[in-house]
Amino acid sequence: MVSFRTIDRDHIILRRAEASACLHHGLNHSAALTACSGIELLLEYLVSRLYEDLNRTSRRKANSLHKRVEDEERRNSAKTTYWGLGRWVDMYKRQSIFAALSAQYDFSFRTLNEQSLSEANEIWNKCKHDPYLATRENAARTVQLLTSCLAETQFELEQNEQLQVTVGAFGAHWLHQWEEPLLRWVATNQDSPQTKILLCLAPFLDVLIRLIDDDRVTYEFKTPLMVAVNYVFSTLDLMPEDEDKLSVDGLVDDGAVLVLTLHWLMHKDPFAKELLIRHWPGGESIVEEIEALKQHIWAWQQDLFPETKRQFGSQLVWKVLQKIAIDGPEALWQNYWQEEYRTGA
Repeated sequence: MVSFRTIDRDHIILRRAEASACLHHGLNHSAALTACSGIELLLEYLVSRLYEDLNRTSRRKANSLHKRVEDEERRNSAKTTYWGLGRWVDMYKRQSIFAALSAQYDFSFRTLNEQSLSEANEIWNKCKHDPYLATRENAARTVQLLTSCLAETQFELEQNEQLQVTVGAFGAHWLHQWEEPLLRWVATNQDSPQTKILLCLAPFLDVLIRLIDDDRVTYEFKTPLMVAVNYVFSTLDLMPEDEDKLSVDGLVDDGAVLVLTLHWLMHKDPFAKELLIRHWPGGESIVEEIEALKQHIWAWQQDLFPETKRQFGSQLVWKVLQKIAIDGPEALWQNYWQEEYRTGA
């Protein structure tokens, strides 16, 4: 029996916002993957919504749609609840979903069609399975496709107006609860190095949490990762209480800690690097993106602390390390920061 997932409409809007922001800051690979993920969610959402509406108005048509979904499930030997973009694209092609949507909702599909979905799926597969980094052109194409698809399905016309305004420049999902003070700042500072670091907080934090949950990661790596994550959350927990206390620079400090922690892991342990690549949405692109972000951190810190620009690593990290007693395996982490970043190496 087929059961449809409940897709949060706002989550799809956030995917578009995050993809657009990644594209704006030159994170082409992440932009392409995020946009394709948004397209996948949209395709699934539309079928689920169509089934629910038909179930209220025409049980015969609803049963017909349900049978078509079951037919697609039988085509796949791997019985998984997660379909992925490719399977949704195939279903739309084989099961006349475009026609069913047009008949039910009077949609006029110009951009959202079999050809455009096939192109998006090709980019998605190359980014996920091949040693390939998405180009600016491919990233822009997928972001524009998602934007057009939302418009053609009248998706945004029903959204909360405030949501459209506040998340238009920034799509970090776990920061969404602080959207009012934080996103207003980001919306007026799109070109600043701080914005680029803030933009990457959510996926980096997600990777860190995944690594912490992975039993194969040794204790010596788990502890500093947990400290970094807990520190960020403890800082953010103070933000909603008093909007005047919002410190963008302080939040960027936290983002830099996460970025530099991952940079350290990649260069100190091959197995940790393998896990990072496996968990990162862009796979191998994490290596390139961490290096790029490190340069942005350098630029930001040099502007903010010109007299101590060669000591920014210790400034960012010691406040985290001070929260735990440094001994045993953690000493390696402490010494690495002390030797590399205090000397500006």
